[in-house]
Amino acid sequence: MLSDLSWIPKPSYLILIGDADDILSLEPDQALQGFLELLTDIGEEWSNPVEGSDGWDRPCVPFHAVLEVNSRKPVGRLDRLPVAVSRPS
Repeated sequence: MLSDLSWIPKPSYLILIGDADDILSLEPDQALQGFLELLTDIGEEWSNPVEGSDGWDRPCVPFHAVLEVNSRKPVGRLDRLPVAVSRPS
């Protein structure tokens, strides 16, 4: 589970998802939106320190998810979803 990475402690985490326009491609847009919201929630969880939790204490840790899409493909469903998107210029 991405919210428990205690088995690989690092100062930061980066999840790179290639061909992201194919994620859940056979599912409704709501499934993809839910997946992206889950990644956002996990990032927010890692951005807060944990204190006073009997051995689970940790500082805030940067957690980033990068979804790589093929820029040569026509506009895909990731472009239609209401999420923050950063594109190279």
